[in-house]
Amino acid sequence: MWNILLDSLLQEAETWNVHVQAYADDIILIGTGKTASIIENKINTALNKISNWGFSRKMSFAAHKTQAILITKKYKYEMPNLKLSDTNIVLIENLKILGLNIDRNLNFVKHVQDTTEKAIALYKKVSKTARAQWGLNSEILRTIYITVVEPTMLYAAACWGNKASRIQIRKRLDTITRVFYIMICKAHRTSSLTSCAALARIIPLDLRAQEQLDIYEIKRGKSIEQLPGRKLAIPISPINLPHPEFRVPETYNDICTEKDVEMIENNWPAIYTDGSKIAGKVGVAVSCWENGRETHKVKIKLGNHCSVFQAELVAILKALSIIKSKRGFSKSNILSDSRAALESLSNPSTLNPLVAEILEDIEEIRNNQGEVLLD
Repeated sequence: MWNILLDSLLQEAETWNVHVQAYADDIILIGTGKTASIIENKINTALNKISNWGFSRKMSFAAHKTQAILITKKYKYEMPNLKLSDTNIVLIENLKILGLNIDRNLNFVKHVQDTTEKAIALYKKVSKTARAQWGLNSEILRTIYITVVEPTMLYAAACWGNKASRIQIRKRLDTITRVFYIMICKAHRTSSLTSCAALARIIPLDLRAQEQLDIYEIKRGKSIEQLPGRKLAIPISPINLPHPEFRVPETYNDICTEKDVEMIENNWPAIYTDGSKIAGKVGVAVSCWENGRETHKVKIKLGNHCSVFQAELVAILKALSIIKSKRGFSKSNILSDSRAALESLSNPSTLNPLVAEILEDIEEIRNNQGEVLLD
């Protein structure tokens, strides 16, 4: 109900001169400007519109719970005077959003400090059952570190990973890694950090944070210097997905034997698809059958870096292009031997670009009085 109510505000906010973001029942405003007066004018205008929007719906916002932070790297600056319902909003030094502590200079020292305290609390609990001569063995401790401690420390690393190499941040990260390294490899407290990291077979947290940042940027479309010229499979934006009301999962039939193929009730053409990776080479094959004979076949070579899953999806995509281009194939059965590919098509909210393209092609065929059955 709240999402339905708030949607009208978000649509109205698209015309404002600020960025409006909603998280559950919280609303965040982001305004930019070269001077404090410009920011003050933008934010106060937006706050006034939000207040009027709430008043027209018999709601009021808690001004005393509203927080604001001014992010700047200037040494000399003025503080904007922000108001919500005639109540002054206090500007704070650190603002916490979804577990990420944002400071005025975007150094994220406070965020790393908070996560370090959580990791120290975990260390104290684990250390009670792990000593040098007894208790949990090294492999179990390593598993606990990788599955519990690392995710705790690396939360939102896509935001602060570029600061991990700074001395303030790296020292705090090394504090955590050191105590766990010593515990895992059962070393003396005087052992060096580098030696313990090698013995524990764990990457230091500052490097892992940078890795998380790189992975995030690659998913957003950043090219990889080590792979020049290669097009990456970038997840599509959730905004480009159809409205949830129109997201219908695709169904498929299990075909296990030749007798199951013969049991297919319709007499539509059958298109067999397959993708494989043999000796490091990736390829796709599509075979079209009509009235008991093969009428068309296609072979496609993909880049050696592609996965079998990608090859299976490309094969189905090619089968759909054949259906759209050939007469007599407007209603066809597509038979794939990849359950993973078929299962991915049953998720209408997937962000996989190949799956999204396949679902779009199936919808296009059906809109043109055609039909596709997956087996």
